[in-house]
Amino acid sequence: MHAGEVDYFRSQFEMGHSDLKKYFRFYQLGFAVALLTFLGQIASKFPLIFTTETLRFIYKSDWLNAVFYFSVAISVISLLGYIKGSQKKIVMFLHMALLSLAIMLKSVPAQYSTLFQGEITIGLDWLIIDLLVTAVIFTPFELFSPVKAEQSKFHEDWKTDLTYFIIFDLGVKFILFAIRFPAEYFFNNPHWNEMHLWVSSIAFVPQLLLALVIADLFQYLRHFTAHKVPFMWKFHSIHHSPQHIDWLSGSRSHLLDLIVDRAFIFIPLYVLGFSQGVFIAYTSIVSLQSVWAHSNSHINLGWLKYVIVTPQFHHWHHAKDKLAHDKNFAVHFPVIDMVFGTYHPLNSGFPKETGIEDEDFPKKGYIKQFLYPFK
Repeated sequence: MHAGEVDYFRSQFEMGHSDLKKYFRFYQLGFAVALLTFLGQIASKFPLIFTTETLRFIYKSDWLNAVFYFSVAISVISLLGYIKGSQKKIVMFLHMALLSLAIMLKSVPAQYSTLFQGEITIGLDWLIIDLLVTAVIFTPFELFSPVKAEQSKFHEDWKTDLTYFIIFDLGVKFILFAIRFPAEYFFNNPHWNEMHLWVSSIAFVPQLLLALVIADLFQYLRHFTAHKVPFMWKFHSIHHSPQHIDWLSGSRSHLLDLIVDRAFIFIPLYVLGFSQGVFIAYTSIVSLQSVWAHSNSHINLGWLKYVIVTPQFHHWHHAKDKLAHDKNFAVHFPVIDMVFGTYHPLNSGFPKETGIEDEDFPKKGYIKQFLYPFK
């Protein structure tokens, strides 16, 4: 490694370390842990209301107790961070209240009333898991290898983006029901059984690769249409409105646009009969790749950037540059855009600006943006 490269990586580390201290002070981390611990206890005490049934098997595990006590320890130790600065007193009292309530709820038996048991529940557990996993994975990338080093982690749009993240995670059961219902209603036909048996008999890895390709082709069709049909663009433009792209901004989508997008991906996989294991693996891959594609991070993958979708590929899809408009629609494989003539080359780095040019678009506020397409 050359001396210049050593200096570069040292400067990147020092800059990332400075950001880490600036934006993730220990008392802030402790407050977040206290909040998540409290929400976790709420979910565990009312599982038929606040949890997703597919995740309930993990809540009887002994290691959850260890996670609880570790979280409490982190939250208690972090209270020392409030010693300096009188302006933090309100946050400190809120921190202590959340922690105390979480500890009190620990001894309360779980309530399994059937009153709220049904098809649609509030995905509080999914929100906690999703927020923790994505933050732990992608925050370091943005700190130590940012595309825009000057972009604050708490830029002017982050509260709006977090609102989208919370609403969609809490409503994950509603979204899945809205997708699954038409699939079961229109395609629950015995004539599909032979297709289901053939597809599910394929070995796991090639079946997963086939699912990725099919889902990406259908998603490309939906995505392309959303840009070309004015009525659909009104809804999809909300996803393109962030001027600061990071791992959280990928959550910004209109509810109707999100449901249509997920339907075009998951209904074909359901109709063709892909196995449950492939479904779970695909859902994990598309979730992580979508968050990564929006992240403010740049990791040089060399020739692989022409094989799989990267932040550089997808940032150009969000660019204000007119040369990049209606380009790079794929979610997984750039070759799809190459085949259909919608590929924007990646040899020009990253776009300088992202967002839309509509001056009437409400820059902040979930409700205002939700109502925008109906005007």
